[in-house]
Amino acid sequence: MENTTISITFNGEIDNDNVRWMQWYNDAKKIVRLLGYEPTHVGISGTAFKSGKVLSVSKSEKKILKSLENGDSVYYISLFALPKDYKSASFDYDVLVARDDGYITLVMNKNTFNSEQEDEIISILKKYISAHSGEIYEMDRDEVPLFYAAKDNPPNMFKTLKILRVIN
Repeated sequence: MENTTISITFNGEIDNDNVRWMQWYNDAKKIVRLLGYEPTHVGISGTAFKSGKVLSVSKSEKKILKSLENGDSVYYISLFALPKDYKSASFDYDVLVARDDGYITLVMNKNTFNSEQEDEIISILKKYISAHSGEIYEMDRDEVPLFYAAKDNPPNMFKTLKILRVIN
């Protein structure tokens, strides 16, 4: 894990249909694997998942998929590739793919980013959001790229933010 990350983010409206959530979950796993990692953990919030804890994919996937099949509401799902010795999912991930109200994002170690896969990843992400805007950007992990993706703070609050590409 390195401190510098690359993110691909789209902001807009997401469809909260459970079939779309299930499709997105499977495509998020595909993205993690395209980047050379295995998805290890998942964060989910919804009517059946309220703890906010990051769960092991191997122990929780069946319950998550069953919940989606049952029509339980989902607010967000974040999929992680975490190293075995991680301390904090929020900072120690190799890859993070998240879909939340208003945005969808992929955050990865800078050395993981491969421009040859860029178009395929963008295509997958755009299937799950009616995008108003999209960007590829570099930022230090300590500044929490997810905060920028969610538009929690204005761009000038992020000292290491470098917009690499605006996506239409």
